[in-house]
Amino acid sequence: MTPTRKLILNTALLTAASFLMQTVNVAYNVYLTNKIGAAGIGLFQLTLTVYGMAVTFACAGVRLGATRLNIDLLSKDPGASLRRSMRLCLGYAFALSMMVSVVLFAGAPLAAEHWLHDMRTERPLRWLAAGLPLVSVTAAMQGYFVGVRTVYKSAMSQGLEQGVRILCAMFFLGRMLEGGIESACLAIVYGMVAGEVAVLAFSILLLRRSKHMRVPAGPGDHLRLRDLLHISGPEAAGACARSVLLTTEHLLIPRGFQAAGRSKEEAMRIYGVIHAMALPVLLYPSAVLSSLSSLLVPEISELRVRRQSDQINSAVQKIIKLSMLYGIFAGGIFFAFAAPLSLRIYGNSDSARYLQILAPLIPIMYMDMSVDGMLKGLDEQKASMLYNIIDSGLCVILVYLLLPRMAIKGYIIVLYVSEIYNFFFSVRRLLIVTGAQRLTLRAVAEPLLCAACAALVPLAVFSAARPGGLSASTALLVLAILGAAVFYFAALYLVGAIKREDLRRVRRAG
Repeated sequence: MTPTRKLILNTALLTAASFLMQTVNVAYNVYLTNKIGAAGIGLFQLTLTVYGMAVTFACAGVRLGATRLNIDLLSKDPGASLRRSMRLCLGYAFALSMMVSVVLFAGAPLAAEHWLHDMRTERPLRWLAAGLPLVSVTAAMQGYFVGVRTVYKSAMSQGLEQGVRILCAMFFLGRMLEGGIESACLAIVYGMVAGEVAVLAFSILLLRRSKHMRVPAGPGDHLRLRDLLHISGPEAAGACARSVLLTTEHLLIPRGFQAAGRSKEEAMRIYGVIHAMALPVLLYPSAVLSSLSSLLVPEISELRVRRQSDQINSAVQKIIKLSMLYGIFAGGIFFAFAAPLSLRIYGNSDSARYLQILAPLIPIMYMDMSVDGMLKGLDEQKASMLYNIIDSGLCVILVYLLLPRMAIKGYIIVLYVSEIYNFFFSVRRLLIVTGAQRLTLRAVAEPLLCAACAALVPLAVFSAARPGGLSASTALLVLAILGAAVFYFAALYLVGAIKREDLRRVRRAG
């Protein structure tokens, strides 16, 4: 099997799994919203900001380190034993996560009182702290599976974790919901911890059966902690710094809304609608690019080790173009179909406004995912770290200054400034390192025009045929979106954005 075909098959597999999991996740968010309300979701999301920071510290560079360390060894010797490299990665993951777990468990009361300003979050935080070592050790094994190109194992593990998490959360919610929002959040957390236990046990089983773990380590297979830290250190430093700033930003958001005149309950509701309802839907189609991004790390890293610069440049240009075409289409769909999508998914129009406002950001967000994966594969994690830290610091300053004065409008400005800044400097660095060509104005304008026509024409046709039909019928909405996809692809082909050579290349790879 050729490397290109293997990449396409792995991407397709991981994408299918990601789409399935994101579909289930969106449905789960709908279920939770109906069960505990937007204010309850807002409180839970606020709890997750502190937990997310703890996870970042506990998993600092673990996944990338395991992926890069193992792929570098296999690039030099495809039959190499990876026992010592995984012992190093797992030991690093466990030691780091235990320290973070103890700090979060002991500091939960302080975090609940002084950061979240809500003591109902103390018990959920302590339970989440207990699961941190499980998350970190599992992350090391997930990085290994990606590094040795057995992504189906990673997909299976993630699917198991999601299934156990959701089923257990639903079980506990059925018995604890009457206790109020705190008990509801605790029930969801119990489900999360149960999922982490299940995925850890399953990942250990898969790792023990891996062929590279059954090869005896040779006497010359010497690896030191500094070998791992060279890869994971910059990623860890950047992720931790950014996580602190991101957590600060998210803690300031509800307070900013309150300072602008909103009540505490209303501030939580707005926060929940944006982060638990609108953003998951906007990021749903990104399953394709998030899968591709994770797989690009070992692929680009291997080309870098072999010094195949021409192939790297060619791959960079193709992936940026593909990400742009896909992102523009997704943005057009969300802009045109925001209202019916919100009504069909959540049963109300609360998120429709934010879907439409944030839709123009979709191409930039999606392209940035691919660019980030390529930078990590090129050993440019230090540059990526710097951009992320500056971006997060800028967001904290803007949230602090704008939200008390402009409320929701101020937060929308923050999101736009953040995404545009991060993408501009990341893609600039990628083009400098690889020497790949920049996108021309025509290359961007043509798909924008095609996406506008592709989204608006089916919308107008279906709305004229049956007024209100798209909002009342899921089947018609899906049919309209599929029609837009066909129209978009045909339009791209007619204007020359997609050429016959591209189609032949895909057929040959398949």
